[in-house]
Amino acid sequence: MSSSCPVTTAFLTIHPDLAAFVLALTHDPHLTEDICQEAWVRLEQQITAGRSIENVAGYCRTIAKHAIMKHWQRQGRERPSGEKIIDLLADGFEAEPPDDGERLGALRQCLQGLDEPARALLQQRYIDRRPAQSIAERIGVTLEALNMRLMRIRQALKQCVAKRLLRTSGE
Repeated sequence: MSSSCPVTTAFLTIHPDLAAFVLALTHDPHLTEDICQEAWVRLEQQITAGRSIENVAGYCRTIAKHAIMKHWQRQGRERPSGEKIIDLLADGFEAEPPDDGERLGALRQCLQGLDEPARALLQQRYIDRRPAQSIAERIGVTLEALNMRLMRIRQALKQCVAKRLLRTSGE
């Protein structure tokens, strides 16, 4: 396993909150996924370059914030208050950080519950850091189909983690 495995686990743990943050601002699920992927790639590049990222969630939200602002500029929708709105929303996500111990434990259990093909895709993409295009070619699907599979796997993990956390909080 790669030395970035803890960072990968941390990214998978914060992904639901990051996606909620982006979706709240863009109202576009496809753009949300693109921005989350961009945040993952930038995080991975920084770690590969030897930079230590202590606050993965904050770093990814900052990447997402800049991507959203660029998107709004390209669309001619940038508003002077746009950045302030993003910052306020980001503060809301920072106000109650998740208990990483509980969430990471739930994520580990959910990862173990995935079928082998799903775990293999996650391993190749996020742990081995293989390019999505090469994985798609190797398994004989389009890049779009691979990205959809990865999105569905992440959604399944999100739901599984949420259920496990509900169970533990209700006990």
